[in-house]
Amino acid sequence: MKALRQRNKPKARPAEETHESISQQTNQFLQQGGKVTVVPSGFSGIPRMQGSQQKTDSNH
Repeated sequence: MKALRQRNKPKARPAEETHESISQQTNQFLQQGGKVTVVPSGFSGIPRMQGSQQKTDSNH
């Protein structure tokens, strides 16, 4: 009995195509009125939740 083989997966597209497609998508987004928000280094861009973020152990 022959061993079962999986078909070869197609190779990923070269990175250059990815950069080009991202650039095209970004330009299209901006042309349609989209806006890009620059988030400074060290910030997540996600609003903080209300209340304490620190968990405490009430048994101590």
